[in-house]
Amino acid sequence: MPEGLQHCQSSKSGGKIESWLWNVPGFRRWRVTRLDAGDSLQVLNSVAYPEHSLDHPLMGVDLLWFGARQKLVAVLDFQPLIQDKEYLERHFTGLRALHEQFPELNGEETMRSFDPNQYFSPWLLFCRGGADEAEGSLPQAFDAFLSAYWSMHDQAKGQSALAASEVERLQNAYDVYSAERDPAHGLFTSHFGKDWSDRFLHEFLFPPVSPYEPPPPRRALIPSRSLDGAGSLFSTPPSPLWPLCSRSLIRLQNDSCRKRAAQDPRRNPFLSARPPGPARPKSCARCAVPALKPVPLHRCSIS
Repeated sequence: MPEGLQHCQSSKSGGKIESWLWNVPGFRRWRVTRLDAGDSLQVLNSVAYPEHSLDHPLMGVDLLWFGARQKLVAVLDFQPLIQDKEYLERHFTGLRALHEQFPELNGEETMRSFDPNQYFSPWLLFCRGGADEAEGSLPQAFDAFLSAYWSMHDQAKGQSALAASEVERLQNAYDVYSAERDPAHGLFTSHFGKDWSDRFLHEFLFPPVSPYEPPPPRRALIPSRSLDGAGSLFSTPPSPLWPLCSRSLIRLQNDSCRKRAAQDPRRNPFLSARPPGPARPKSCARCAVPALKPVPLHRCSIS
């Protein structure tokens, strides 16, 4: 597990998220995540990745229970690596039988965030209901679903029709595809903040082939003192003249649009005839604060 992603407590809602990751025989990666937000929401998510030597479909489980509204959403599927007729016939006999055994889970609702013809099977088990489904058909279907996957996994060992390198490529493509469309990312962000949720998405749920590097923070246009007073966004040593320099830079930014037209030779024919003037300072001569643009007049350098 990446450091800091094993669990997290929300300071907003009080919700808690915990995750586990295993490498077991037959599966190179098996992850489980549980979100406990009290009566408002309970979530269980799990994805099992078979070893690259096996071209088996991934096992995907999503269970969501909205306790306050007594609503249930469940998705159980053998997630195919390819949508090939021979591949589906070889690995999906058990799931097809469950699709016929539990007709109440044959939801025809579309997966809005995903293409149902890419990483979802035609026999996906989908349940949307309430307490009756949560206590009735779903537990039976869940047990039968796990048994069907184990049976497929055991019977198909040593029968991989795809090379290990191709299986690896397809599993990586699944991670990339899912990371771009994962609907749970917004949910995690609302509970645990964007920075933590971005790491959780890219480093744990769907890790890329190369190490994930978060995007650099945006650089502010107007420098300001840091919260601890030790420096600035430009790593400039503190200066007692900083407030005065800041006002000069702010004034320069506010006047930049107005001055641009006057300084453009294409708009001002008299400007091109003028001889070039002396070089203007790029920073304050007294406090060494860097300027965003050449400063025509810097108040703190006036003696």
